[in-house]
Amino acid sequence: MKKFLLFLGLLVFCVSFLSAQTKIITGTVTSATPGEGVIPGVTVQVKNTTIGALTDAGGKYTITVPRDATTLVFSYLGMKKQEIEIAGRTILDVAMDYDILALQEVVVTTGYGIKRTPKSSSSLEQVIQGDKLNEVRQVNINTAIVGKAAGIQLLGGSAANLNGTSYLRLRGNSGFGTGVKVIYVVDGTIIPSAADINVDDIDNVNVLSGPAAAAILGSQGANGAVIITTKKAKMSGGKSMGIELNSSVLASSVYILPAYQNDYAGGNVYDMVKYTYKDTDPVEWKPLDGKYYHNYSDDSSWGPRMAGQEYIPWYAWYPGTEYTGKTAKLVPQPDNVRDFYDVGMTYNNNIAFDKTGEDYNIRVLIGNIAVKGTIPTTTQNKTTLTLKTSYNVTRKLTVAANVNFFTTYTTGYFNEDYGNNTTGSFNSWFHRDLDMNIIRELKDLRSPVNSLASWNHNDPPAYRADDPILFYGGNYWTNFYSFYDYIKRYRRADRLFGDASLNYKIIEGLDFKVTYRRLQNNGWEERKNYAEFDESWANVPSGFGYYNTSTYYSTRENFETLLSFNKKFGKVSVNANAGSDFFRAIGKTNQAQTVTGLNVRNLFAISNSRDQPSVTNNRTAEKYRAVFFVIRTKELVWRTSALLPFAWLVQKRVSLCAARLFCAERVARKNRHSVFEAQASSSHRRRLVRGNFCFHSHM
Repeated sequence: MKKFLLFLGLLVFCVSFLSAQTKIITGTVTSATPGEGVIPGVTVQVKNTTIGALTDAGGKYTITVPRDATTLVFSYLGMKKQEIEIAGRTILDVAMDYDILALQEVVVTTGYGIKRTPKSSSSLEQVIQGDKLNEVRQVNINTAIVGKAAGIQLLGGSAANLNGTSYLRLRGNSGFGTGVKVIYVVDGTIIPSAADINVDDIDNVNVLSGPAAAAILGSQGANGAVIITTKKAKMSGGKSMGIELNSSVLASSVYILPAYQNDYAGGNVYDMVKYTYKDTDPVEWKPLDGKYYHNYSDDSSWGPRMAGQEYIPWYAWYPGTEYTGKTAKLVPQPDNVRDFYDVGMTYNNNIAFDKTGEDYNIRVLIGNIAVKGTIPTTTQNKTTLTLKTSYNVTRKLTVAANVNFFTTYTTGYFNEDYGNNTTGSFNSWFHRDLDMNIIRELKDLRSPVNSLASWNHNDPPAYRADDPILFYGGNYWTNFYSFYDYIKRYRRADRLFGDASLNYKIIEGLDFKVTYRRLQNNGWEERKNYAEFDESWANVPSGFGYYNTSTYYSTRENFETLLSFNKKFGKVSVNANAGSDFFRAIGKTNQAQTVTGLNVRNLFAISNSRDQPSVTNNRTAEKYRAVFFVIRTKELVWRTSALLPFAWLVQKRVSLCAARLFCAERVARKNRHSVFEAQASSSHRRRLVRGNFCFHSHM
């Protein structure tokens, strides 16, 4: 007892001594930009030591520091490092500013092709040069940007989904929209997907956020924008012609998986069940008489504890293999999920040709990205062709064109919903004793009634000689590899976008430009379920199959005019822009699918539908007309933009189902919106005055 009290007293003394030598400091780190809120992931460090902490998702931190510590250092990518004196405080809240010193002299292209430096804008602009994007070569602009600009969050599903799309969210997005998606603007043309951007062809990226982004790009830019300027031909080292070749190979594998339990085998019955052979059972089962099996029919994995005991595996009941009628040891398979996936391969090749002359330049790029996915049977092939050229017709007149063509062909079934045939099974309904290598080996195994073999078949008492499918058929799942052999998806997407322009220099400092932009999408998709798949279930009628086909077409067209004035009067610089934008868009989709299966087995045609096929047709239309003008001086900035008083936004949607025509809706709106912003600055202070005036009427 005395020894215990002595030990307890010593422990209290040590804790008191340590507490006297340290103290705890807490606080919250936020952005100094209004509306952006907290900043997670900020490094908080005691100056000149290795003691540090990170802010959590709510921007909060807790750090234990020595009593003699005097300063905390706060650092974050893209933000100004701050050193804050502790001065006896235990709560330190910090507001961090963006570090844009390196961006001051970079000229960027914003909405409608207007060029300026970031310091002349009230929106937050961060510029990334193209060579920085490919320090580690990427095939997607979103993954290339993350980590190279502040306040960017990458959202999206697994990279194994070749049809999937990642999204960028900019911290502090606000404005007219409630979504998280930014828009992508390539040489002035808005495109719907980051997948249609060749990273090797990028000259620079301007990440645009803040409420004022909407004033530059309209309501569609309310959540921010990634404005991309592609490369153009330029002289290098005195040479007027050049060829650029880029090639890379990337291998990928599954990285992070959940922590699975590896104690209990498949099923929901804790005890092993003894099998007793009957004369009505298949003769191949006779060697299994008196042996034990676990529950196969339930797809959970809370069966008997796995201890290496002898048992009858799921595949021993199927005839015609080396495993027929043989037992195995019941042991966990800790890597069976990882073993399912293949090693993915990505081959990225680009070749570019540049040529410049006294009055012209031209750049042509051809690229190809071939992907073999980590999910078996999945592939994607993307080919790109870009042309960028300009020609000085006279000293005052310049014509230019920018054409981009992307075609993508994808094969494979991708599904991230509950119950999908990969993670939907592995993470919820799966037996932890399954050997994935044997499942792969037996993917073509058939039962005596020609159904696909399943690890999730019923238990032996369900066998009936007059209806063997009740035992051999899958209860909830079939062989994972067989699934991808008999469920096929094919998708083709073609996208053409670009612009043609005329620029006329009226006088020195005064230019007039006319631009036509077009974005066109064409594509089709097919879905095929083979009859073999539908014939392999214990509780589903056989011989149906399924076919679905769809096509789509859409265009976006802009006709833009821009009058630009840029001149210096003594020490004062004046920059003014005025222009118009006439926009229209149409979209059409057609889709048809079979109902209750196919008449002729594996003949994939809508006319082969057993019942009346389902047919749908959709059409959309949209248009607007807008004018804007911007005036800038060194001391004063005045901007206003307005949709014309009689601008119409018209949307029509018509749906056709079978022989019935429905008019879904017709919406017409007349909107008028103007934004006034005045900004005055001096070497000592800056004053910002902002007013917003919005007028809405609905018809």
